[in-house]
Amino acid sequence: MRTHGFTLVELAAVFGLVSLLFALSVPAVRAMRGAAVDAKCKSNLREMALAAIAYAEEHRGAFPPAMRGFDDCWDFRRTRDGWEPGEMWGYAAVPDSVLACPKCYGESDNYAGVGFTGYNYNTSFAGREDYGGGKSGMRLTLRRVRNPSRMALFGDAGYGEPESMNKFMRAPRVLRGYDSSGSAIRKAGTQSYRHFRRCNVSFADGHVESLRAVYDIAGNPRPQAGHTGFLSKGNALYCGDTF
Repeated sequence: MRTHGFTLVELAAVFGLVSLLFALSVPAVRAMRGAAVDAKCKSNLREMALAAIAYAEEHRGAFPPAMRGFDDCWDFRRTRDGWEPGEMWGYAAVPDSVLACPKCYGESDNYAGVGFTGYNYNTSFAGREDYGGGKSGMRLTLRRVRNPSRMALFGDAGYGEPESMNKFMRAPRVLRGYDSSGSAIRKAGTQSYRHFRRCNVSFADGHVESLRAVYDIAGNPRPQAGHTGFLSKGNALYCGDTF
């Protein structure tokens, strides 16, 4: 009995089908990987928001300080042995991975070289800056915020083109008594829209959103630079509609 082998035409058809299936599967795999990274980022932001809210509840509504010194910031304190979690983490356990967006591993944190990168903290209204280049004065307490669900606490950080990291989120408008930093400081405190062209943000009520709208410092509906910009054309999403 003679066996029947594959002809060249049949082999070409099989290889073509395999190639087609592979080509179709690559975008799906990439999409799944991107969705997993996005989910991890949102989980990180939620943990940070809950830690800041727990801190506020123990400090008469005051959110954690953004910066007490170059070696004492909202996310970490430098020690002789390296680093330890910052002040707000006394109210929640923090693994190292929470302090870095999973899409930013290997990037410079643009601050102190500790390696935590990708997120910034609302320094205009939530976390007072007691030391540094910005001019952040008073800070809103949780009890004074009119709409906590509209007050950003933490978000995907990034500024400039090419994109660099930052740790201190800035609102686009100066408000006397709170954040009177100049435009250069503000433009360096923008958000990155790196997850499917959206910015992940956690708010003062603990929820997380993925925002698409982006504005420049003048309030125009366009990026400030590259894929970075402000969350709102005014200060509404930074102060929780309080002003």
